[in-house]
Formats: sequence, structure tokens, C-alpha cells
Amino acid sequence: MLPGRPFGSREHAPAVAEWFHRAGVVRIVLSLGAYGVYYSSDGEAGWMDALPVDVVSVNGAGDALMAGLAYGFLHAIPFVDTVRFALACAAMTLTCHDNCHPHLSAAAVGALLQRTAAGTMADGRAVALPPAA
Repeated sequence: MLPGRPFGSREHAPAVAEWFHRAGVVRIVLSLGAYGVYYSSDGEAGWMDALPVDVVSVNGAGDALMAGLAYGFLHAIPFVDTVRFALACAAMTLTCHDNCHPHLSAAAVGALLQRTAAGTMADGRAVALPPAA
């Protein structure tokens, strides 16, 4: 919740992002959990759905999303690809009881994205992930 600015649905996201842009924030990723994220930067803006996984625990998913964003920024990955990578980090974490999936790595996230054709299963099934320890 932002002071004086509603944010609880997809419809609010563009206005919230614009508020942050006017305040000087260049890259914005607003998470609505299972409903995905709204991203906005340099004229690129839109929704990206969460990857379909069988959720075991939500603990650590937001942290994994942030770690994926940081990884992408530090490695100069294009913004939209960074958001996609971050969503896959969160998806992996959602599938285990730990705060961080024990197999979370750039290689594992890359493999997940390749298996899911950038995050979407053609038949709507949940993404198959490596087993948690």
C-alpha cells in the first residue's frame, strides 16, 4: 500500500509505476504474487504471468524474485529478460519448504526457462522442477 495510492489489483499497476517514475525510479517491478508482475522501464511496460508451479510454500519467493532481478542487473541482462529470469527464481523457490530452493542457480533457472518456453507450458501443466533436497 502506498500513501494515497491504491494498489491491490492489476488495474492499479500502471498508475503506481508512473508515480514511481515521476519520483525518479527508472526500473520498476511490482509483484502481485500468483497474479504475476508488472514491469516498467524506458518505454517497456507490461504484465508477465507467474510460472505455473505446484506451490509448496511461499516463504522466500519474494526474496528469490529480488535475487533474480539483482542477478540480471549485475550481469547487464536486458530488462524484460531479467524480469522473466527473476520470476523463474521465485517459481523454483515456491516448490520447496525452504526459503531458497536448494538447486537455485543461474543454470537451473536457465534450464527451467528453456523447458517452459519462456515461462509458459503449452498444455497448462505445472512446470517440472528438480526435486528439493
